[in-house]
Amino acid sequence: MIAKRVALLVLVMVLAICVAGCPKSLKEEDLTPLEKAKLTATWINDTYTAQYDDYQSMVVRSDLTEAQKQILRAKYDIFQEVDPLRKRFNELIDQGLVPDRELEAQIVGLINDLQQMVLTGGG
Repeated sequence: MIAKRVALLVLVMVLAICVAGCPKSLKEEDLTPLEKAKLTATWINDTYTAQYDDYQSMVVRSDLTEAQKQILRAKYDIFQEVDPLRKRFNELIDQGLVPDRELEAQIVGLINDLQQMVLTGGG
């Protein structure tokens, strides 16, 4: 669980170094709206996957406290809500369309909610 987070952080750092070292620097104003949406989709999908992997590794444990179980139930509810929105966001991009800001904001809000639910302790 922590190793996955560290690996994701290392990947992000490597990509940041790579981008910084490119001859033509990548600036937000140089990106088209679709390219910006693709970057957002990458962040959404990577974060969703990391959170879901964390959830999966915890939900099978038998030594969880009641508080941890409640957090997992809340995470499950968010996964159920965000997954179809995330899939729709990706479908729009695959079709060459830019998802609207409202959809993006809804997904980002839910992803942020997932990230703020920290599981601690447990046998």
